[in-house]
Formats: sequence, structure tokens, C-alpha cells
Amino acid sequence: MSKFFKGELEKVNECPYCGSSKRNIAHKNVSDWSFNVAHGKWCYYTCDNCKSLHLNPRPTFLSIREAYINYYTHGDNSEFFNLSRLRILLKNAWLSFLLEKNISPKLYVPKNLMALLVKISGRISLPFWIKPLVTTKPGKFLDMGCGSGAAMTIASQIGWDVIGIDFDEAAVAVARKRGLTAFVGTDKLLDDYHDYFDFVLSSHVLEHVHEPLKFLIRMCNSVSKNGMLVITLPNAMSFVRDHFGDNWRGLEAPRHLNLPSQHFLVEFLSNLGFHVEIMSDDSAETILESYQIQRRANKLNIIDRINAKFLKIERGSKAHSNDFIKLVCRKND
Repeated sequence: MSKFFKGELEKVNECPYCGSSKRNIAHKNVSDWSFNVAHGKWCYYTCDNCKSLHLNPRPTFLSIREAYINYYTHGDNSEFFNLSRLRILLKNAWLSFLLEKNISPKLYVPKNLMALLVKISGRISLPFWIKPLVTTKPGKFLDMGCGSGAAMTIASQIGWDVIGIDFDEAAVAVARKRGLTAFVGTDKLLDDYHDYFDFVLSSHVLEHVHEPLKFLIRMCNSVSKNGMLVITLPNAMSFVRDHFGDNWRGLEAPRHLNLPSQHFLVEFLSNLGFHVEIMSDDSAETILESYQIQRRANKLNIIDRINAKFLKIERGSKAHSNDFIKLVCRKND
């Protein structure tokens, strides 16, 4: 519970995913170490049934806006947008080479030189959802929780007809400023888009919503036949969470309200008529910032980077223990 959060709080009496009331305290002294906005101590419970995590008590739908003051989606600090005109042209040339697509406007760079540049910067990786986006015939694209429009910009450049939805007015304002079609709202807007979108992206959004099952069902209903739904978010059963505990970056109290287990989410989506592919690897994407949180610091330093590089964590025998859930789901005809 938070002593210093000024907004209204509400109790959560059962798991938002499976409805079970059987649970145990998992983390009881978590603070907003990522953005330092919602001060106080927050408590997460783990569901005995589906192994998901949920915040209790939590901000209400209206009061949680207090926790998004100065959130990263409000400005031009996105990885795709904090760029000068020249850097935009170079970025598009780089993406065109990697994706084998003509993404314009771009700077002409000889293929051999671009191959060398990519090799030198090999540590830079693209979001996993870009590959299925590029390999699918362009159609109607929805970014559910679009933020300032980074993903929408790439989809538009590839040829998709893009729409974005986000409850955060400030983030939507940034997306619109870039000429993108974005709406302020929630998943309820999807009730008018049954079987409409050929590609729906939900990147780090599900953990922010108060009613995740309704959110999932509405997204699934909005996907066209043979369309694709791509979801990514932190995994409640992450092996990195086991190592860092309260300091795991995946918690982000109080904005992360509910974190599902990968096993539950895969089974739920399969039951809704999707063929679900788990895009997993051995990467641990939250380690670096978890070290920063462990130090209660505002910025990363070289020690964090060294520690993250050499840390070895044993996964053990637990299944579905990826740090992030990354699912590519195709709707069955």
C-alpha cells in the first residue's frame, strides 16, 4: 500500500486473470523506482492458481493518471523519434537494409557500406514484432496502446494503413503531431471494429490495464480472419524476477497492475481460436535496469553494464520462464 500516492486506491480481491481468490504476497515493499512519480510502498500478490501477479491495492482507472506524469511516451525521447533530419534518413536506410524493404525517406548508402555498418552495430536489435509485420501483406494495422507512435511510424513506412489507440492524452497528442491517426480511448473503442484489423500490436500494454481479460477479448475480436495479434509484456514467472525479487524492472509499480504467466496467456489465447507461437530466447532484457533499481539510482552507470554483461542466472527446470512474454498469434479461419 502507498502512503504518499494522492489518488484514490481500490482493493483487488481476486486474480484479474483467472478469478481465483487464493494468493500469497510476493512483493510488499516495491516503490516507483523507474520514474519516481508515485511515491510510497506497493504490494504485489501471486495467484496460487495461474501464477500471475497483481497489485493490491491499486490506483483506480481515474487516479492512475497521476502515475503517468512525465512518462516516457510524452516526448520525443522514443528510440525512433529523437532524431535530426539526417539521422532519420540514416535510420530509414538502416531499416531498409535489415528488413529488405524500401522505407522512405532514406539516405542512399551503398549496400556494401551499409552491410559493414550493420556488422559494426550488430548489438542493436529490432523489436521482435517487426519481422512478422514485414513478412505479412500490408493491410489494416492497429497499435493498441500506441504511445507516441513509434511502431505506427514504422508500419506506415512499410505500407500499412495505421490506427493507434491510447488512454494517455499527452502521448496521443505527440502521435498526432507526427501526422498519425491516433485516438484517445480504451479497448471499448474496439467494439466497433470486429474482424477488422489484419495486424494488431499490443506492446507493453496489457500490464497497464485494469481488466486484462476484457482487453484481450476485445483485441482478439478485432482481428480479421487469418489476421495476426502480437503481444509482448513482462512475464510473471520470469527467471530474472526470481533473481532480483523486489528490484526486478518488470514490476514498475504502480503502473504495472497485472502480470500474467506465459503459460496462462498462451492457453487463454489458444482457447479464443488463435495459433500461438512463442518467440523466446535466452535474453534477459530487464537485467541492466534491475541493477540500476537495486542501487536506487536515477541513471545507469558502467558498473551496471559490466554486472549485466557477466551475470549468469540459472533458469532451473521451470517452464515458461522467459523474462518477457513474446507471442505471435494467428487467428484461425
